[in-house]
Amino acid sequence: MEKEHLGMILEDISGKFDLILEGHAALDRKLEARFDQLNENIEDNSFKIDILNKKSIMLPKTCQLIAAIRKCIGVIRYVKIKIGIMSPDSGTKPVTTANLSQLIQ
Repeated sequence: MEKEHLGMILEDISGKFDLILEGHAALDRKLEARFDQLNENIEDNSFKIDILNKKSIMLPKTCQLIAAIRKCIGVIRYVKIKIGIMSPDSGTKPVTTANLSQLIQ
């Protein structure tokens, strides 16, 4: 009777051990999926950070280009006023995309 009782206890322990192993495997799969998702997010954020860094490098150059364009527009206005194809008061408007094409024609 003790052998049967011991055998039942061992079977019960074996079944519980199998449940622990199954739970561990399921947890391992979940963790692996989370790590994969985290790695994707890190790669995506790294890409976005690289793009922002490139934009921040280009910003001063873009500002310099805009300043140069504004100077050119000022020179064009001055020349148009001097040669008489533009009145001095029409040059007081701020430069916008709407009147930019009129100013450089």
